[in-house]
Amino acid sequence: MMRFGILGAGGIGSYYAGMLSRAGHSVTLLARGDHLRAIRERGLEVWYPEGAFIAQPAATDVLDDLLQVDYLLLAVRGFSLPDVVPFLGVAGRAGTTIVSLLNGVDVAEQLEAGGVPRECILPGLVATSVVRVAPGVVARTRTIERVVIGELDHTATPRATALVEALRDAGIPVEISHDIHRDLWRKFALIVPINVVCGLMRGPIGPVLAIEEGRALIKRTLAEIVELSAACGTPLSAADWMCQPTCAAA
Repeated sequence: MMRFGILGAGGIGSYYAGMLSRAGHSVTLLARGDHLRAIRERGLEVWYPEGAFIAQPAATDVLDDLLQVDYLLLAVRGFSLPDVVPFLGVAGRAGTTIVSLLNGVDVAEQLEAGGVPRECILPGLVATSVVRVAPGVVARTRTIERVVIGELDHTATPRATALVEALRDAGIPVEISHDIHRDLWRKFALIVPINVVCGLMRGPIGPVLAIEEGRALIKRTLAEIVELSAACGTPLSAADWMCQPTCAAA
């Protein structure tokens, strides 16, 4: 049994709290308000395409309750990162591995700049669709689910292997990346064009790709991300670029 702390009780954090708790691990989830009360009163209800279950993770609104864990899954929104960095530094120096599941290509750098020891940071990414549908209830809405983790120095380590084994035993599809920086950029190249272009055109991706102007804007956005990745030291290849569903459709 491993000890997990989960910082961020939205869709991703709550879902993995439920999955890991059901598998018998010690899980403490930082939650607030109605969500916290619901979990304490009746447990955490998890829906997924194959069924549903109720898990019983420990739920708290006290940040220090997440100290003294083996792994701390970081699943807050990006804009909340500065608020939790001081605590993450304390947790890291106490021996906890900080597993970042946020979107973005520079989260590890932000953590390190905020005083979190580099050696305790284990970057990762999640590809799935999970939403918190009600207090105490979270749902994975698609069959697609993939977690990727990898060390910053691209080595295979016992802590990464142990985490992968725990996640797999909990029924979570996961793999170790041998180049986590590139994998983070690949996800960045997928989500940014969709978010930016759909926001600019005020519509979902289907209608955007149905017109020439939308397809052209997607391609220009992807091209800019490729240039940016090269400038940042992790150049995306043509294969990385063309494998994006939005680019293939465009």
